[in-house]
Amino acid sequence: MFHTLGIDGLEPSPAGATIKGGAALMLYLTLVDQPGKTKGYTMTQILDAARDTTSPIPRLTRREIEVAQTWFRSRSKAAAAVCLTIQENTVRSHITTVRHKYHAVGRDAGTKSAMKARMIEDGFLEETG
Repeated sequence: MFHTLGIDGLEPSPAGATIKGGAALMLYLTLVDQPGKTKGYTMTQILDAARDTTSPIPRLTRREIEVAQTWFRSRSKAAAAVCLTIQENTVRSHITTVRHKYHAVGRDAGTKSAMKARMIEDGFLEETG
């Protein structure tokens, strides 16, 4: 099922996205401009509208998301551990758990960039400039 992102929310539509194994994303969004209403959409709203709804999303804990987000902004797991005041092995454990959860639903998250892309696609993270 694909969706068009309109001013009042998401509506089923033949426009949408095709995601094949996380390798390709073709995005066709119809943004409706109505008088007196803005077209301001967050990246999460756009990605939610574009995501193939048959693609399963793993259940991640708040702490797994927080650790991954800090790791994405850091040079290394050690640097993320310092920011979070936890051990590097704890960061490694959370990252490994997130990777296993994505693998369990058939989605690649084997690299830092692949994991970040999956988490953005699934709305766990906001895409940054």
